[in-house]
Formats: sequence, structure tokens, C-alpha cells
Amino acid sequence: MIFVGSNYKTKSKMNKTIKTILLVAGIALIGNGIYTIITPEASISIGPLNAEVQDNNSVYTTIILGAIALLIGLITGKKSMIHD
Repeated sequence: MIFVGSNYKTKSKMNKTIKTILLVAGIALIGNGIYTIITPEASISIGPLNAEVQDNNSVYTTIILGAIALLIGLITGKKSMIHD
């Protein structure tokens, strides 16, 4: 692709913005997923007995979406654009 003048600069800024948004969103989703896995939803303590309940059904989807966003953000920066 050949970009001329300010059109190239606009595309470049937009690509950097999209890349930054994808990287931040990916890191946030992965961090939230890991935090949710580690932290129990509910716990009960009756004397010497302790019980913790955790529902991780949607957590794995969050982590996978975060990883996909992170990978797309990293790959987006690798594309080279030709300008004259």
C-alpha cells in the first residue's frame, strides 16, 4: 500500500491507537481472569471446617479473549507499510 502525505500519518496514528487499545484490553482481561480464578466467590467457616465455592465457567473465556486481543495488538505492529 502506498500512503501519501498526511493520509499516511493519520493511518499510522490510528494504527498506534488501535494497537495500544488492544494491548491494554488484553492485559486487563487476562489480569481480571487470573484474579477471578485465584479469588473464591464465597467461603464459609464453621469452627474447624472451611468451604470455598468458585464458579470458573466464564473466566476461561475472558482469559482467551484477552490473549487474542494481546496477540492481535502485538501482530499489528509487525506489519510494514511502504510509503514514498
